[in-house]
Amino acid sequence: MNNSTRSRVQRVAAWYAAWAVVNVGVAWFHIGDGGAGVHLALMFSGFPAATGSLLLDHGSMVAVVSAALLGLVQWCLVALLWVWAYPER
Repeated sequence: MNNSTRSRVQRVAAWYAAWAVVNVGVAWFHIGDGGAGVHLALMFSGFPAATGSLLLDHGSMVAVVSAALLGLVQWCLVALLWVWAYPER
């Protein structure tokens, strides 16, 4: 993996990780109906991989963290696929 590819994947990972950390923080501190809302937000932003977290208790911390991790893995793989399919010229 060259530096350009690594840089693109790292940017995607950093943005989604920041999104996930904010949402996990909302769920952790029980802000409003944080658990259920955050779980849905992470599930939809990490669709289709994060829908696997629906098998867990909806809105629980385990479901929120699993949706965040599944979404992060998915978006890193999408970034790798994008770089592979459309290399810089």
